[in-house]
Amino acid sequence: NPNGSPLDPHQQQQQQQSQDMPHFGLPGPQPPSSQQQQQQMQVHHQQQQQQQQQQQHQQQMQMSLLPGPYRPHIEEKKLTRDAMEKYMRERNDMVIVILHAK
Repeated sequence: NPNGSPLDPHQQQQQQQSQDMPHFGLPGPQPPSSQQQQQQMQVHHQQQQQQQQQQQHQQQMQMSLLPGPYRPHIEEKKLTRDAMEKYMRERNDMVIVILHAK
């Protein structure tokens, strides 16, 4: 059959395409969703970091502002958290940096 040999590579190509298409189609929708999750996690992590930094900063300020008897660590932490929440409420110019993972 003279048509047999030219048809073979063409059929192979079609088979490759049908195998490749699901392979190419799957990663398309997936990365954006995992990217968004990454982004949200990063934002959440950064907000936590910011709060921790503020807590540390305020702890240092309290330590220098409050001479006198040494306060128990737990009480001090509670005070700092209250101060931090008050600070977060009063400050409206908070800047949150969002990193976009590529």
